[in-house]
Amino acid sequence: MKERRLVFGMDIGGTRTKYGLVDLASHQIIVQQTLPTETGGLAAFVRAAGKAAGELSRQAGLRIGEVGAGGVGVPGYVDGDQVSLVWESLAFLEGMTLRSALQEELGFPVRMDNDGRAVAMGETYFGEYTLAGGVGRPRRLLSLTLGTGLGVALVVDGRLLEKSSINHLAGHIPIRLEAAACFCGFSGCLESLVGGPVLVRNFAQFSQDKEGKEQAVADARKIFELATGGHPAARQAVGLLLDDLVVGLNAYIYLYGPDVIVLGGGLANSLNDWLPVIRQGLFACPFEGYQVKVSLSTLGEQADLYGAASLWE
Repeated sequence: MKERRLVFGMDIGGTRTKYGLVDLASHQIIVQQTLPTETGGLAAFVRAAGKAAGELSRQAGLRIGEVGAGGVGVPGYVDGDQVSLVWESLAFLEGMTLRSALQEELGFPVRMDNDGRAVAMGETYFGEYTLAGGVGRPRRLLSLTLGTGLGVALVVDGRLLEKSSINHLAGHIPIRLEAAACFCGFSGCLESLVGGPVLVRNFAQFSQDKEGKEQAVADARKIFELATGGHPAARQAVGLLLDDLVVGLNAYIYLYGPDVIVLGGGLANSLNDWLPVIRQGLFACPFEGYQVKVSLSTLGEQADLYGAASLWE
């Protein structure tokens, strides 16, 4: 029996933070919980993390010292101990030495990275994907986390290419210039075209155009279900999102040449029926004989915790 390698994982969100204890040896999440994100300042945030770590350890029946490390996924730019460009609700973390503060509170070493980059590491070490030669670990894995926004990260030979998350805004590539302006300065960038909010807005607009009244459906998953059932406005909205996503994937293939593209995040849960459409739209070929596999995440909603823990792989 392998000796356990326990890591306390955190995935920080603007409204919720997920905590868990991950065993790197057995590839299992032993216990986890999701709590409202503490937004009352750095000291309160760090105390909340310490309280969560203690509670999870008690639930798992662990003794002091059995958890050897911590991994943290942050929704923003991360360079060593510094974080920047985080959600507005987390603005108090801007420029703070978050990692050092967490280490002092938790009593063990902590590694920290952009959440999208952490997820890509988790997919590399814990995901199961079929390659050209069979099931195995891809040499070049590109992870796209689809949700409210878009997280993009590339792992090559088991490692992130950059020390810091300098390219964590790689979702901001112009796809459809006539589309609405994005906060980043571009119009029609990929991140602004493939998230849940834009799907909801487009569905409402297409419903109004086709039926003379706006249908208020706030759940992106419901729109996918309607599209699968043949609803005209839903099919139009989903079709537009998929068209934009495919353009982006072709651009990323030319940029990164991945062996595997993993689509994860909340929105990806609805893409299973549409994978053939996505795959058929891929034409990019960086060299003769190039092959790329497009798969949905096999880690699902646990990819973020696995990702945070995998920063210690």
